[in-house]
Amino acid sequence: MSGTITLETIRKSTAFLFETLGINQIVVVDDQYAEQNDQLERLLGLCAELSPEQASALPLLAEVPFSASYEIWSAILSKFWDAINSAKRSNILTHAIDMLNSSDSDKGTISSVSSPDLSQDDTSSEELRKPSVEEEPVAEKQEELSDKDDEMATQGITDLFMSLDGYTLTTLSLSQWKSKKDSLLSNSDSVSRTLFLFDKDFRKEGKSDDYGIELIRQAHRKNVTICGLITHTIVKGQEIACWKKLADDYGLDKNRFLVVSKQRLTSEDTAEYYGFLRMVRYIALSNSSAAMKMTAWSIFEEALEEAKKSLEAMSILDFDQIVFTSSIREGVWEPDTLFRVFSVLLRREALTRLHDKSNSDFVRKVAVTREISTIPLEIGEEFGTEPPCPEALKIQRFELYESAEYINKHNLPLELGDMFIDSSDRTYLLLSQPCDLMVRSNGNRSYDDKHARSAKLVEVIVPPISQENTENFGEIKFFHEETGASAYANFAKSYDFRLAVLDLCVFNQDGSAQIDLDARCPGTVIQAWKKHNTKLYKLYNTAYKRYTELKAKSVKHALCMCMLPVACFTRKFRVVVEDKAIKYDITRVGRLKQPLSGAILIAFARYNSRAAFPHHLYRITSD
Repeated sequence: MSGTITLETIRKSTAFLFETLGINQIVVVDDQYAEQNDQLERLLGLCAELSPEQASALPLLAEVPFSASYEIWSAILSKFWDAINSAKRSNILTHAIDMLNSSDSDKGTISSVSSPDLSQDDTSSEELRKPSVEEEPVAEKQEELSDKDDEMATQGITDLFMSLDGYTLTTLSLSQWKSKKDSLLSNSDSVSRTLFLFDKDFRKEGKSDDYGIELIRQAHRKNVTICGLITHTIVKGQEIACWKKLADDYGLDKNRFLVVSKQRLTSEDTAEYYGFLRMVRYIALSNSSAAMKMTAWSIFEEALEEAKKSLEAMSILDFDQIVFTSSIREGVWEPDTLFRVFSVLLRREALTRLHDKSNSDFVRKVAVTREISTIPLEIGEEFGTEPPCPEALKIQRFELYESAEYINKHNLPLELGDMFIDSSDRTYLLLSQPCDLMVRSNGNRSYDDKHARSAKLVEVIVPPISQENTENFGEIKFFHEETGASAYANFAKSYDFRLAVLDLCVFNQDGSAQIDLDARCPGTVIQAWKKHNTKLYKLYNTAYKRYTELKAKSVKHALCMCMLPVACFTRKFRVVVEDKAIKYDITRVGRLKQPLSGAILIAFARYNSRAAFPHHLYRITSD
């Protein structure tokens, strides 16, 4: 991408971003400018002592009209000075000092000073960003590298903002900020249209390495909402975590500022500037999003209170019928039904308030936030995107998956989408009609008095699949907890697994498929499954007696094991007997929730109903 991205293209994106955000001024406060200002003041003094001809012979300054008045040529030189990097500034200043010293000692002529190749430089921003050999530090010290990052970052800001038509860039040292902050922060309309960027470290001006926090506080007291803390001490991509920590450590309102790494402005690849622009967008989005969340939460609180009243107003007759009777009839855990009912009541109350005219301000805030959020879409693909947000992945997985801890700890019944592993770390997905998995109020599944029914366990694979055989797989989205990568249910590797074995996972808080014939059914098991446990106990107790009888007769171990319920006839799953405990090599480790699990079941049904066509008799050629 970087090969086609020019600085001019990025400037157009910057202008579009600022126009959408309503920004017309950028104020940057950094102690790096104090050093630059000192150098500029020194150069202006040196040029004033040199003759116009000598000053014009300095590198890159041939176009400066030194023969004009001081006010004219100093202004032109100052503007040019802001547009060049530190290497060129140092080179010009060194030659000015040498020339003045030469004039004072031996009245040397202009020709005695050699002009370097920089005199032919077109000062394009891409070239300015490449450090010369002179810039390389003699010793690889972290502080020296940080100084160079600071220099490149300030140059990057100049590259982006200096030449934007209709926008003002104000770069200030800390001392300059102190003298100008009152005027910059006095006009509320001007403040709302200004992007403030404060360096974090001001040790070059005699302050601490976190003095920028104090500048953030000053800005907040004047209601600045588009405010960033820029620093070379934080690696790009780590800004959000550091931003939260700084806000907590220093007691700042995290909705009114954001941390931006200077690394986003120090790359030789100009396309990296888009990362900085994205962070500027997030700075503007932060305050707008906070206002939206605050209004939304007030709606939630009102809706929560009304939903609570509706639940409390429910008669004992209604409560018993809705929560307990219906749950027992269908073999569902009662708290699941209760929370389902409360969710319906809460949603009804929230939507009523959301569309109420009194919340028109919320609609306006949503529109403003949407406009900021969709800026990258208006700019195009070149703007790029940040890596997936860990918090978003966590919420996404919470929506799609139930954890093993939750479903096993509460002894929840089997459901479509339950996931299992064996001792070889192979993962399986349970695919069966939900109704076929339900244990009814009598403790049985429909038409399964002998506990012989089986369900499909489909093996889950993680590697990517060929696009040519997608009908053979079902995509399990956001499977990987850290990356969000998909896994795939391999329909070709499906096994008929006896439900009477999988059911054992429900009664163990570690999710293991085992039954201890001396143990009691856990008290947290729902009523229908308590009855089911009793029936399973009879099944396994009978099998265990047959097993022990054969074992007592010294029958071969393999024949003894045949007395136990077989988990699967098409794939061997190990089973062991320890004392009076029967343990199968399968453990429940989570659940893929509806509707995604239902979608995979439908895809599996299509796979199983695919047509088998006779082979072709005629050879089809590409011609």
